[in-house]
Amino acid sequence: MPTNQVILVDDYDQPIGQAEKHFAHEQGLLHRAISIVVFRYQPESGLEFLMQKRAACKYHAPNCWSNSCCSHPLPKESIYDAAHRRLKEELGLSLPIVYLDRLRYEAKVSETMIEHEIDHIYVAHDDGQSIVPNPEEVSEVKWVKLSDCKHGMYAFKKDYEVSPWCHWVMQIVLNHQSKILSLL
Repeated sequence: MPTNQVILVDDYDQPIGQAEKHFAHEQGLLHRAISIVVFRYQPESGLEFLMQKRAACKYHAPNCWSNSCCSHPLPKESIYDAAHRRLKEELGLSLPIVYLDRLRYEAKVSETMIEHEIDHIYVAHDDGQSIVPNPEEVSEVKWVKLSDCKHGMYAFKKDYEVSPWCHWVMQIVLNHQSKILSLL
């Protein structure tokens, strides 16, 4: 399977082709994506989620904080399988995942790159596994209290540079808190 290809989709998330990942981002072509948010419950701080700092070598949004894991399914790969694969590749985690929702967004991520995605959002409950960030993908991880983001990522953005899509992903997460709590 070509690892540098993304699945191009129409407005209804139906595949219409594929393109080289860099080209799709340069042209702002609508493509399929995945986002995963890993949660844990801590008695002293409540519900927390894992954020990653994207590696400096990433070709767009380098050094930005983002949701636990984000990527793209490969051609002929299911969205669910891609989410499992990328969680393992980026963070070394093998966790059960639960589909939450999807969103469509478009955001300029640099002078030459545009994210235009239908992003399928999954959540996972941390089971205490060691997190082993892949240095080619992730430079740092940190747990953040969900209550600190009750108005989206705005409070977090005061202190950290956040990826353009993270705010929208976390807004969906905040809208589905009861479903997330039922997974604990």
